[in-house]
Amino acid sequence: MAALMYLDTQKITKKLVASGLTEDQAESITDVARDITAHNLEHLATKDDVQKSHIALKGEIDNVRTELKGEIDNVRTELKGEIDNVRTELKGEIDNVRTELKGEIDNVRTELKGEIDNVRTELKGEIDNVRTELKGGFEAVNQKFEAVNKKIETVKSDLKTEISESSNKTIKTLVLFMGLIAVVFKVLSYLESTPTP
Repeated sequence: MAALMYLDTQKITKKLVASGLTEDQAESITDVARDITAHNLEHLATKDDVQKSHIALKGEIDNVRTELKGEIDNVRTELKGEIDNVRTELKGEIDNVRTELKGEIDNVRTELKGEIDNVRTELKGEIDNVRTELKGGFEAVNQKFEAVNKKIETVKSDLKTEISESSNKTIKTLVLFMGLIAVVFKVLSYLESTPTP
């Protein structure tokens, strides 16, 4: 610090006089320069001042760090609590929705099962009715066939009798037989054209 404070005032005064100033003027300027330098050096920070400022700033930074860390921890704890509350709330809502939907599903299942049972019973009744109708129709067709067979047997018997009684009646018998065949064909075509229930 002493080296910084040293100012060669005689050398400065000589230079100023050499440049054309009077000695009084040169000394006045040199005095002002010395006062300014002394004043500036008084306010110049020393290494010790810088270290003290550094330590003070480091302490303040540490205080701010600790304070902010505390605030961050508080915010973390607060947000964690809020998240837990939201999680609990949403879990409760999900459980409520699950229970509600499960109930609705059970209701729909019961309702549809009842409808399926009704349709099953209804269709079973209709199937039984159709079966009974078809069975009756088959029986009617069988009775008609039996009646036709009886008629055919009767005609056959009559034809045999007539053939054996008279050979002259052969032509008549053939005509009658042909007529009988025509009748049979008419009966069969009638049976085919009759709708089956």
